[in-house]
Amino acid sequence: SSGINAEWPLRPGEFFHAMENTVEGGDSFWVDTFSAISEVREERPDYFDILCRVPIYHRFTPPGTDHYVRSHHTLVTMLGEDIFQISDNPWSTDTPLATYTLDLETRRQWWEAYLYYRAKVEDQSRWIMRKLEGGEVVVLDNFRVYHGRKEFGRTEQGQERMVGTAYVNWNHLQRVLLSPVEAEPCFLETEKH
Repeated sequence: SSGINAEWPLRPGEFFHAMENTVEGGDSFWVDTFSAISEVREERPDYFDILCRVPIYHRFTPPGTDHYVRSHHTLVTMLGEDIFQISDNPWSTDTPLATYTLDLETRRQWWEAYLYYRAKVEDQSRWIMRKLEGGEVVVLDNFRVYHGRKEFGRTEQGQERMVGTAYVNWNHLQRVLLSPVEAEPCFLETEKH
């Protein structure tokens, strides 16, 4: 994923902790989406424009909850002329609602632009990929780095995979590091996979 499904008022960082990882497979991968979208901006300014301008609905039910989260945002958020964040969650795109809320031509243009961008993200030559060992922690900008894990399996008894994820607001983390006495709790969400 790149980005959180909800309209977060804060820019989250993600801590991904591989506590134990003795299974077969399960390599992690990371892609710099800013690099991919910058190429789209240079090669196809029309595609870049539509991905910055046309919001799409997303829906998500966090595992183990009865909450339903819906958001409505563009793929690319700009800060002046700079790319600020990418919110790309292909599994949560609410295609039926997009079909209902956008005219046919806008939908066609958006999907064409999105697939052009996604081809760059899916190009494995762009990926950094490796299997995390037990005890390793990866820290990333969740609105810049598209990330995931490959399929894994247990081929022997006793093989385990235990990982934890925590999201933190960078501003809160800076306060904790610079002034721990005055800091507020900084974790927004945790989940186990």
